[in-house]
Order: sequence, then C-alpha cells, then structure tokens
Amino acid sequence: MTGIKLLLFLCLFSIGFCRYFDDDTYKIFISRTKGKITKKKLTTNKNVSLLDISFAQIEGIEPDSFCAVPNVKTIYINGNDIFPKITKQLFECTPKLSSITIDAYPEAHQQIDRNAFNDLKELTFLRINDVNIARVGKDMFVGLNLEILNLVSCNITEIDSDSFSGMPNLKELHLGHNLISNFKPGTFKNLPHLKELMLNKNEISEINWDHWDKLPSLKSIDFADNPLVKCDVSKIKEHFPIVRFCNLGGGFNETQKAAMIEESKRYNVTIKFTNYY
Repeated sequence: MTGIKLLLFLCLFSIGFCRYFDDDTYKIFISRTKGKITKKKLTTNKNVSLLDISFAQIEGIEPDSFCAVPNVKTIYINGNDIFPKITKQLFECTPKLSSITIDAYPEAHQQIDRNAFNDLKELTFLRINDVNIARVGKDMFVGLNLEILNLVSCNITEIDSDSFSGMPNLKELHLGHNLISNFKPGTFKNLPHLKELMLNKNEISEINWDHWDKLPSLKSIDFADNPLVKCDVSKIKEHFPIVRFCNLGGGFNETQKAAMIEESKRYNVTIKFTNYY
C-alpha cells in the first residue's frame, strides 16, 4: 500500500491518527464510533496539534483525557449525538489551545459549563453553535482574549452589558439565529477592533441608538431576517464611522429603500435590503 493510500485509510478509519505531509503537525480524528474517551486511549508520543471528535456517539469522557495531547491548538467537537457535558476541567491540561469549535445537534441537548473556557489565555477563536446558552454574560469569557466569537443558534435572549468588555481584540462577533430583540447600554463598549458584526435572524424590530457605543473599526454589519422597518442612515455612519456594508433586511418598502440608498451615497456606505430566509 502506498504512503498516500495508507494515509487515506487511516483518516477514514473510526479512530484515525494522521500526519499531513506538508509539516510536522499530527492530527487525531475520532468519528463514527461509540464508547468512552480516556487519556490512555489518546496517549501518543507525537506532537498532536488538532483533535477532531465529530459525528460519533461518545458516551463518556474522563476529565483528564486531553492531558494526553498537551500541545493541542485546535479542537473540534461536532455533530455528536450524546457527547458528555463540557467542563473547565477538560481543558486544564491544554494551555496552548487557540481554537475551539463546538457544533451540536439541537436534539442532542449539548451541555457546556459557563466557565468551561475560562483562563485559556491563547484562545482566539471560539465557536459554539446549537447549544442552549440563553443568556450571554462576562462570566463565560473570563481570562479570554478572543478575536472571533461565534454564538449562532444558541437561543440567546439576553446579553449582559459587560459581556464583551474584557475582549478588546475582538474582530468578529457572530450572533445570528438567536432571539435577541435589543441590547443593553454598554454592550458594545471597549471593542475598538471589531470589524464584522452579524445579527441576522433575530427579533430586532428597532435600533435604539442611545444604547449603542461607537465601533470605530466596524466595516460590516448585518440585520437580515429581523423585523426591522426603520433605520436612520446618518446614525449608522455616526456610530460606525468607517462602515462600508450594512444589510438592513427585507422589511422596508420601496419608498424607504430608495430614500435610504440615496442618503447612503453621501456617506459612502453600501446599503442592502436582503433576507436570507
């Protein structure tokens, strides 16, 4: 069996251990399997940088399991039917983690402790999708210095005013497909580097600009699929001075659209009125 064929065979096996040929980075893939993850099962003398647990039926995971891969930088936990609760203890041996993706099946009712990722100082990318969070608070991000935060489809109805205040390097914030209707004063304070804000498919019917802080680096904002029927273009430019793209969704009539597009030309902002659903 040639080297490439052997690599493909290992990667398609239920529990695969692979090294790509372009560098010295090793990856572990766990998929299409049942059982319990333990430190012993993961232990290897290789320098593993990626751990992918996807589309499996993992029934248990020992708290020190990830101590077997102390240099791991990226973890994917995706599409697992019954994955155990994710706790802070699970990541205590992985100080180099820079990227975590948890994409659950809604019917799996994935549970995550609110402090699960606290103090992962190297973490810059955090994506949690289809997990019932409901309320976003600062307690979830203690010690983090994220650049990208994705909380899509998490049944979010409330965001504490100081939730993002400890993440001044945040560049992208994705809050789409939730139940957000408004924001508390100060929610967007201390986000000097935020460039992209996704608020599509929520319950936002009105933008209360008194509750919005200026976002000096914002270039793109999306309100698609919200019940929004009113917006002041001058306020967009006032609060987002270098914004280039703004999608306000499809709730506006043709007269409103024409007037807003004409006004947007004065501010060099591209206004769209597009719904995705």
